Amino acid sequence: MLVRKTPAGDEVALRFPPRKAYVAPATDFVTSFCSEHTLDGATLSRIQLAAHELSENVVKYAEDETCSVRVRTEPGDDEGAVSLSITTENAIAPDALTRVDAYLSALESATNPDQFYDEQIAESAKRTSGSGLGLARIRSEASMEIRHHCQDGRLSITAFMTLPSENP
Repeated sequence: MLVRKTPAGDEVALRFPPRKAYVAPATDFVTSFCSEHTLDGATLSRIQLAAHELSENVVKYAEDETCSVRVRTEPGDDEGAVSLSITTENAIAPDALTRVDAYLSALESATNPDQFYDEQIAESAKRTSGSGLGLARIRSEASMEIRHHCQDGRLSITAFMTLPSENP
């Protein structure tokens, strides 16, 4: 685990092998870290949902023995607000890269996340394995934005949001 505290914000990172047993502890760790930045139960539930879906994906689709989850907070644009990002990274199979990049690009550019999610639910009924709904769920139910980056056979996916100010 890496922990960094700077005037610009805080960051923690976990690196672990892709084991299903690590999904819940990674989710709990992210949620606990974020509870230092917001006490709002609804916001923490959204963060927990995103952390779970991202952790589950990084473990499920890792092509090597290294997964990572990084959480970063920084001062937001509004006084008292905090920008939060959760980033996962893993190796990706070369044959999956084009498909994953296309899906994530569509997800990121969807102007109506709820409609995109509904469309993905309908599509998932045709799949024989996996629902493929986790990242769309983050945009729709957790109201977080998603960004991705592929480089040198590694995929990073970031979910981000601005935490509400504790002092209105």
